[in-house]
Order: sequence, then C-alpha cells, then structure tokens
Amino acid sequence: MWRKILVGAVILFFVALAYSVMSFATQERPISWTYSFSEYGVSPFSTRVFFKQLPDFFPEKTVAKLGSDEIPLQFWTNPDINDLNGDSLLNVEPQKRYEDVDYSGRFNYISVSSKFESNYFGTNGLITHIYEGGHVQIYAFNYNSLLLDRLGIKVGMIPDSPDSTPNLATQEVFYKGKSYDLRKTRSEEYFYDYPQKVDTLLLNDSGRVMGIKAKIGRGSISLFTTPHIFTNYDLLYVDHELAESLVSDLPIEDTYWSKNLNNFKKEDKGLLCFIFSYSTLKWAYFVLLFSLLFYFLLNMQRKQRAIPVLEAPKNLTLSFLQTISDLHYSQLDYHSILKKKMRFLRNQIKSNYHLHQKEIDEVYIEQLSKRSKIKKETLTRLFDFYDQTIQQKSITKAEFESLCNLFQLFKI
Repeated sequence: MWRKILVGAVILFFVALAYSVMSFATQERPISWTYSFSEYGVSPFSTRVFFKQLPDFFPEKTVAKLGSDEIPLQFWTNPDINDLNGDSLLNVEPQKRYEDVDYSGRFNYISVSSKFESNYFGTNGLITHIYEGGHVQIYAFNYNSLLLDRLGIKVGMIPDSPDSTPNLATQEVFYKGKSYDLRKTRSEEYFYDYPQKVDTLLLNDSGRVMGIKAKIGRGSISLFTTPHIFTNYDLLYVDHELAESLVSDLPIEDTYWSKNLNNFKKEDKGLLCFIFSYSTLKWAYFVLLFSLLFYFLLNMQRKQRAIPVLEAPKNLTLSFLQTISDLHYSQLDYHSILKKKMRFLRNQIKSNYHLHQKEIDEVYIEQLSKRSKIKKETLTRLFDFYDQTIQQKSITKAEFESLCNLFQLFKI
C-alpha cells in the first residue's frame, strides 16, 4: 500500500518538475543588458561573436586565450626598463641584440573588458613584451593605475543619466581619417593627458580622444575606451567595420587574449561556474541531482525476494514401476517378474488381511479365503501353480500370462 503511494508521489513530482522545466524553457526571458564581455555568452553585451571570428584576422597563426598560469611564461620583465615611466619610457632606445640572443616571444596581445587590471608583475611583463617587439591592444572603460602611471596617461569620464535602459543611440567617430558609427554609453571615457610622443587614433564628434597608440622600443601599445564595439549587439547591429579596422592594425602574428594580466587572480572558475552561467544547463544540472537522489531513495528499501513457483507433487512410484516392468518384460525375465509379484502380493495380504504367517499351508489358505471372499480352491490353485511354475528352468509366455490373471484376483 505505502509502496504504491510512494511510487505515485514520485511520478507526480517528476511530472510537475518536467512541466516546470518546459514552462521555464519556453517562456520569454528578459534580455540582460549588462556588460559581461564573456567569450561564451550570447547576451547582447557579451563577446562570443568577436572571439569566434578572431582567428580569421590571423590566418595560419595561433589564436588562444591566455590563462593566468601562463602569464609568467609569456611575459617576463627587464630590469633595465622596470623603473622607466612616461616620456623616459617612450624615448628609450631598444638595445642591440647579440647574435646568439633571439627574442622568440613576439606575439600580439588583446584585452577586452570593462576594466583592465594588472598587478606589478603583469604590468612590467607587458611593457617588456612591447619593448622587445610585441604589439598590444587593450579595450576597456577603466584602466588600472599601474599601467597608466607607467605610460604617463590619464583617463577622464563624462557621466550620463544612470537609468536602467541601455543607450542604443550612435555617434560619429573618426579613425585614420574615416568615419564610423559608434554606439553611445551611459558614460563617456576619454584620454585627456598623455605624452607628446603618443599618437591619437580614435576621435569622437566632440574632439575627445578615445584611442591612442604609443611605441615602446620595437613594439607598440594601443589603448581604447570603446570595448563595447566588440559586443554581440554592436558587431551585428551597429558597425562591425570599426572593430575590424582596429584589429587589422595588428601584424599577422600569433595572438593571445585575456581580460587582465593579474597572474595571482584565477580566471578559470571551473565547470560549475560555466554551468550556472546558462539557465538551461543549470536546470539540467538540478534535474540530474534530483533524479539521482530519488533513485537512491527508492533503492534504499529492502527488495522482496522472488517467490518460487511450487508445482503440484507428482506420483513417481507408478512411473518407476512401469519402467521396471517394461525392463523385465523386454528381457523376458519371467522368473524375476513372478517373484516380485508374489512378494508384493504377500505384503498386500499382510497389510489388508493381517495374515503374518510365513508358510502357506491349509490353515493360511482357509483364513485368507474367509477374509478375501475368494474361493479356497482358487487360492490353492494360485499358490500351487506358482510353486510349479517358479521351479521350472524356463517359463513360457502362456504360463506367465495365466499366472498373472490369477494374481488379478487380488486386483494388484
């Protein structure tokens, strides 16, 4: 009874859960307009489209994300330039390399995020990489003060109305003498102070600088306050040509990208973080956990042992006697058959008529005749004929059948 109730409750629960999941999956969800810059996200302000198309800009070259544990391997510091800032850093001349020294770490580095962060090691390693011939492009609304102080650059901001509705209006910007459409943001970040050797690349219609480029040693670094041009929405619905023009300014080299250069901060948050970032995967994970839980709960109870099927008892004695009789009859061993029949007859007489006398004489036959209602002459003929027949060396079939008919007087 309770088992049926429990099974019904479990089935009802899973039906309700399946209905809830289907309802949640089919209902229209509100669009998230938060700047996540996630390379996996499909929301308007994620960057999945850009990083999926990034390898096309560098054919036959390696394009990969730079993990936090790989930063010390790719960016190493140079003590000669670690203490140089501003004009002194931009004016430093690259040292002449010896013939046996080859800098094999020349590659492009791209960062797209809301705020670019870098610790002391990451900043010095990035400057050394540029000094040795690497090219860097960083797109962010805000920058870590370590990098800005090293370059002698200051960033300003003009705030806008802090409403919750995203600003989808566009403005005109200029890059290398060509105009492009750029979507406005709630606040406008721009570069208002920088060394004289820094080149201005991107200007808006108000004349504010939104992109600069500085050469350090053999390489260059470009900073932009427009990371939103790489979001899914801007690439698909605003103007993808600006993003393509900026990335195309990099040489065709191996390219690595990340959101920051803080090697002490773990960016890889694991599989669960990736699952919880998508509502469908999160619900599938919960359904799996609930299914496993109920499976173990239902299997905790003791299972009933299988009840064996009991068949009706069979009388095997008759089958055995029939088999033995057929065996003797097939071998024509009449002596043995008659002896067994006589032994069986004597046992039946003891059991039915209570005559326990071993010898067959006149008294035995007379008592047997009275109790069995069989004539005395017939009984005498039976026992005499048996004695005569059993003493013969060979018994014919006619004699055997005649004696068997006499035995049938007792219905055995």
